[in-house]
Amino acid sequence: MMNRMIMQTDRFPLRIKDTEESIQQNIRTILMTTRGAVPFRPGFGLGAERLLGGSMKSIDLAYEVTDQLARYEKRIRVKQVLSQEVAPGQMDIEIRYEIVATGETDSLVVRVTGR
Repeated sequence: MMNRMIMQTDRFPLRIKDTEESIQQNIRTILMTTRGAVPFRPGFGLGAERLLGGSMKSIDLAYEVTDQLARYEKRIRVKQVLSQEVAPGQMDIEIRYEIVATGETDSLVVRVTGR
């Protein structure tokens, strides 16, 4: 886990929200936002709940997740995407990634549940 970062500017020190939390929140937002729901960004969002039911193969899911994160979360480089159905109507998507600025690796599991 990373520590809080402080950027020094020529005027004052600027506290920045914990980078790890910010990245993970953005990943969740990207995965859970329905594609087309954000004005002026028709390609934004995966709408992960649409993945339930097995209509998408895991290789397609990995591609979709990697593509969305490469477009909309530039602070990371996706290393691996794994998915597993944990119960009917529930899927865990694990994203393993590298934080570009630091080279640190981390992962996040997002549970997707049908509505």
